[in-house]
Amino acid sequence: MRYVLKDGLKYMPLYGFYFGLHGCLYVKRSNKFNERNINRCKRQLASFEHHKTPVWMVIFPEGTRYNPEKKEALELSQDFARSKDLSILHNVLSPRYRATNLCIQGLRKHYDAIYDVTIAYGGTGEEVEGQVSKVTRQKAPSIPDYLMGQCSQVHIHLKRRPVEDVPEDETGVHKWLHGIFEEKDKLLEEFYSNDPNKRGRLGDNPRVSKLSLSKTVPAVLFSCGIGIPMLLTQPCRQIYWKIWMFGTLFCSLYMRVTT
Repeated sequence: MRYVLKDGLKYMPLYGFYFGLHGCLYVKRSNKFNERNINRCKRQLASFEHHKTPVWMVIFPEGTRYNPEKKEALELSQDFARSKDLSILHNVLSPRYRATNLCIQGLRKHYDAIYDVTIAYGGTGEEVEGQVSKVTRQKAPSIPDYLMGQCSQVHIHLKRRPVEDVPEDETGVHKWLHGIFEEKDKLLEEFYSNDPNKRGRLGDNPRVSKLSLSKTVPAVLFSCGIGIPMLLTQPCRQIYWKIWMFGTLFCSLYMRVTT
């Protein structure tokens, strides 16, 4: 599994270096997404095709999380849609299409479908009961929120879209992608609906899948078993911090030179 990531994340200590070697794509924003950046991404995508590498490419076209408290981001997104004569979205941001188009065209012969995923988080306003005049949507939970049990449910809507339905030109992909986000906008509109019969559901006929402790506890114990000894003894702590310090310097320099 590879990801399309913000260019600045390549300097994230150690992880940026790993993701780069793993084949993830680092893309710059808007006008900084220049020919050099595009050509580097094309080479990586061509490498997958040439070596017949099995790959799931994950991309988040909005570019950043939707936060109802940050009105400016939504207004800029809506202004962009107006400038392109596209439908105005209220529950999602207008998708960025250039990197998405790059991945679609670069891997078009490599797969037969695109999986469209929409996610809504429990405890973000939809939990109110009965008929209400307005549902106030809250921002998505953070990792500390999860650890403190403030989000016990995650709602996922999944739709398979055949690659044959995707246009082969950038303008066509932009309109196609925006159409998909119009559907997402409607799904989330109903998820936070005033109507209690629609609120709290993504689509029709939902299925409940519980996450048992047997699937989570082993991973936690394994991580603690590795991490705690590294922090309890002085020699291990010294090794740990030296790896992070010198590894970060080396990886940042490497990523700077190679990308």
